[in-house]
Amino acid sequence: MSATYELVLFAAFGSFVLLAVLGGLATPTTREYLDAKPGLSAGYVAVVTLVCVSLPVVLGAVGEFPSDDVRAMGFDLVLLAFGLVGVALGAGNAARWLRFRALGDTPTGETREGPVSVTGLVAHDDPPRSPFFDREAVAWTWTVEAKNRHGTSYEGRRAWEQARAGQGGVPFDVDDGSGSVHVDPTGASLDCTSTTTEERHPEDPPGRAAEITNLDMGGEQFRFTESVLSPGVEVTVLGAAREGDEGVVLAATDDEPFVVSEGGRASTLRRYAIRGVGFGLAGGLAVWFGGHWLLEAFGLAVPM
Repeated sequence: MSATYELVLFAAFGSFVLLAVLGGLATPTTREYLDAKPGLSAGYVAVVTLVCVSLPVVLGAVGEFPSDDVRAMGFDLVLLAFGLVGVALGAGNAARWLRFRALGDTPTGETREGPVSVTGLVAHDDPPRSPFFDREAVAWTWTVEAKNRHGTSYEGRRAWEQARAGQGGVPFDVDDGSGSVHVDPTGASLDCTSTTTEERHPEDPPGRAAEITNLDMGGEQFRFTESVLSPGVEVTVLGAAREGDEGVVLAATDDEPFVVSEGGRASTLRRYAIRGVGFGLAGGLAVWFGGHWLLEAFGLAVPM
């Protein structure tokens, strides 16, 4: 089989993969999930997929297509793709860390209009219950994973696929003792650490799961995960404050990141610093090794 023919076959297969990924990225659940990750978006993942699908075609045109070791080339491409995602996650978490540091820590009772970062205790007179596990909460995120959703028979971690995701909440107050400030969590990036996970039969969903999302998605077993922000816990909020009907309120805007992070200021800064360094370093190494091995596979000179 000629190298040109193999290259054409790979290009056709890559086009199929690209269309499948783009189809997945077009779903609201996937877009919302990616948008909640610092530095990621459906558009960025689409670009990464396009690069990884197109790169072998370009390299094959100037080098020698590795027809004897296609599996190794595929591993290099996956490593490169994960590396590019890791770099973006590292940059996104680092940007949040920098923004928290730049805005300092404003007393909640002295919050004025404009970008601000505040830390205090969550307060709500009549908090609702979370949709899955019926816990008192003012904000929550949830995911539903399905096992063997498409009828596959293999077992283990690879058998689970995230099929649904979402978040919700109600306006609440944050108070550090100097006075309270209102927070509307709609559209916020919620970083809650109080998480509950349960595996259930598809016909036995917890709480109001069947009311808030369509569970008709296939699979022999479902895994429900819910993270909540409860009254009384410490929270750090980054966002834009504006005057509202009930005073100053922190809410989502187009100009400023809006983050509601469970924990104090020090723990929040530490969390984003660790994520920024960890994702960035791991992603950078994956890009370097994946790119290095990919060039070698095509018999091209590897820049040092």
